Amino acid sequence: MSDSDSNDSVLGASAKRMRGAHNIAHQSPFATQPSAMVTDQFTEPDYRVALDFGTTYTSIAFVRKGEREINTIDQWDGDRCHHSNGRQVPTESVYRPASRLHGYEAQRWLEESQPDDAVIAHIKRMKLLLDDTGCVWTQDAKSEVAKGIQKLQAHHLIDSEQDIIRHILKYYFRHVKRTLEMAEGFHDGNSVELTFSVPVCWSTMANATMSKCIETAMRESGFGVIQDQHGSSVNLFMVNEAEAGASYALDSSRHDGVIKRRGVFLLVDSGGGTTDLGLYRTTEPEPLRLEREINPPSGAMCGSSDLNERMRARALLDLRDQGYLTTDRTIETIVDEFIMPAFENEHKRSFRWRDRSQRFRYPILGLQASQNNRRIQKGDYVLNYDDMWSIFEPSLETIRDLIVDQIQSARLKDIVVKSIVVLGGFGDSPALREYLRIWLNEYNHKNGLVIEMKFALANKGASAIAIGAIIRAQNKQLGPERIPTQSIGLYRHINWEEDSTDPCITKQKAQKDGEGEYVIKNTILWMIKRGHDVIPRVHRVEVVVRHLFWEKKRYWKGEEVLFISDSCTEDYWQRTSKHNKGKTTQLGKVVFDVTDLKEHHVKVHKEKGLCTQKWKIRVEVLLQIEIIGRDLKFFVRWPANREGKLLPASRSSFSLAAAFKPGTE
Repeated sequence: MSDSDSNDSVLGASAKRMRGAHNIAHQSPFATQPSAMVTDQFTEPDYRVALDFGTTYTSIAFVRKGEREINTIDQWDGDRCHHSNGRQVPTESVYRPASRLHGYEAQRWLEESQPDDAVIAHIKRMKLLLDDTGCVWTQDAKSEVAKGIQKLQAHHLIDSEQDIIRHILKYYFRHVKRTLEMAEGFHDGNSVELTFSVPVCWSTMANATMSKCIETAMRESGFGVIQDQHGSSVNLFMVNEAEAGASYALDSSRHDGVIKRRGVFLLVDSGGGTTDLGLYRTTEPEPLRLEREINPPSGAMCGSSDLNERMRARALLDLRDQGYLTTDRTIETIVDEFIMPAFENEHKRSFRWRDRSQRFRYPILGLQASQNNRRIQKGDYVLNYDDMWSIFEPSLETIRDLIVDQIQSARLKDIVVKSIVVLGGFGDSPALREYLRIWLNEYNHKNGLVIEMKFALANKGASAIAIGAIIRAQNKQLGPERIPTQSIGLYRHINWEEDSTDPCITKQKAQKDGEGEYVIKNTILWMIKRGHDVIPRVHRVEVVVRHLFWEKKRYWKGEEVLFISDSCTEDYWQRTSKHNKGKTTQLGKVVFDVTDLKEHHVKVHKEKGLCTQKWKIRVEVLLQIEIIGRDLKFFVRWPANREGKLLPASRSSFSLAAAFKPGTE
């Protein structure tokens, strides 16, 4: 579309159903052939980076071209364990009136006493915003996030809930870029393929929203943006979290055969705030691919963060009467500074379920022994085995019960579970591992089963999904067919015809355009339709469009708007019609400048009345929309043919990683 109006015509096509409407997109006969402008020659990226955007913690992994070892991004600002490997970063943000904090810095800042008006919102578990499955166990947490969003919108700090995801991703990518620059010699000329993992239960629109947030954050951070003569683009690849986890498990246990061809396995992803379970059947073991999810997913708001909450509540309850400690600080500050860091970074990670001799000491300067509470000793706050078990027990039993429910549900459908794969940050816990192994041995014996259990390598559970995502991205063979899961469309105006019987003409309101003709404005032409045919790796759609500009206007700029939809496929209905209303999302827009063409125009319409000297000018250009792999390239040419000159545009590339099933090349 343009600053004023536009009608469209087709390159080399006729349209009997709307003769004279000039609006039918022509899918080029060269659509399945390599583009004359862009080739599909595969080049391995200089860096593969994987993002596992978690509910409470996020992991990022990378591998350099030509190297085998996959590493994780560490050294996050504010992390007290600065020299530990395989670290995650909190998925949380603090919004202040004039600044934002993310990750560990957000956590640490809140540990200190702050004025009531210093924080507008503390946003945690923002990933749940994209979960549109209606999961019961996430509703309370989603409500808390929604309250924070309302505060931020009231203070005009965000426009939409997607902004908080984009903000934290931008922070992550800046840190990734800085880390790779210092440690790996990374520079802006290096190519990057960024793989992101998504839950199996997410809708295609949730996937698209995440993809758009990632693409925008990469552009804003300047990380992984590819520049060429046609503009800029990013290279995204989307995988299921389950397939990434299974890829990691298979790669780390090639010789034990825990995951077998055509086998059924239960994936347990136990992270900081949630534990998610899914039951899957595999197709081929090498490269591993998932056939499908064969049982409804399940889960709970249960993870390692629960342990922190119980530990903090326990310590606050025990120390609340030790008022002599509060001469220059509060009990809350003492707990957050002297107890919680040691619990988080040491004791929580070392507690063993069957070792009753364990003691856990937290030195507190000035603490006096209590006659009534054995945990309060001189200079130390001390927990024994029973104390620590009371903190762990609810979470371990919840995870066990979730596993049992999945196994029993499968048995009712005559599905035999062969193996269980446990990943996630909480999956690194020695207590959880020991507890589940012993329980499974007893469960197998009692029920005559031989279910195997596989854990990530020591201290790798937190980063297993991110590492597995890179493993999956390194081998894209035998992925899903390139059948689109979303429709992709453009705004179009169509001519109104008095004698037409076409429903999209007779049932929609027409109005005069800039040339005095009656048109139906802002209909959508779906160039790519969900579920319709396999899209080749190189696919072209071409449309000749007509834009009108005021002759005396200083700048002539046209605009084309792209839309996506999970369900819409019928062409030429307005976005506000029942066919499209509430079912479309704007993918983006392309603004192109044709000011230089003022000498190459046709005066098409003279205004009547007071503006008799004002002319509108018609400019026709060729739009070329090319899908190259997982990328949509948008080109504008004048004159309106394939040999025409490329015009400058505000955007030439959009990622379509989320427009196909996860894992599609």
